[in-house]
Amino acid sequence: MQNCVTNGEGWYWLVDDSSGSFLLKLSEDVVFPTVYKASELINSFQDEQCFTTSDAFLYSLFRDKFSAVAMDEQQAFTLAVNATVANHYLKPQAIKSWFFSVAQHKETKIIRQGDWVALNAKEQAIYLVLDTDQHASNVILVSERHVIDDSRLYIRGKALRVHNDRLTPVSHQLQDYQL
Repeated sequence: MQNCVTNGEGWYWLVDDSSGSFLLKLSEDVVFPTVYKASELINSFQDEQCFTTSDAFLYSLFRDKFSAVAMDEQQAFTLAVNATVANHYLKPQAIKSWFFSVAQHKETKIIRQGDWVALNAKEQAIYLVLDTDQHASNVILVSERHVIDDSRLYIRGKALRVHNDRLTPVSHQLQDYQL
């Protein structure tokens, strides 16, 4: 049995039957769309599923992390919800390293969960490491967009898995132009 967060009406996960979009129901009148489709999730959500205490804990960690960068409240909320979905409910992903250049940093730095990293394709963009092992990491796009090539564009909230040798640690404070 999952422990549901109850704050008045409570928050619930659900799937929009017509579009297949994964949604977070905040109240009877407010439904927030995530960037994910039901087909991308490990669980099938036939009915409303409660926003669990585990979801709330993770969401709070992400909100704290995103409050330290130049984002407005709506952007931080959106990214924290999408990061929670990516961390708890997204199916395992195939590694997409071929889209990105090998990192050119000289020092070897161990990549850890919660690190800010840059990925280079046609442009550079900032990602947050959701989880990692010694070979690859699951990351979520924090920059507004990332142009990968002439036909591929990722938007904020896109989660993917890449080899760690593609990740460049970002050790300085993130700037507005990076987001």
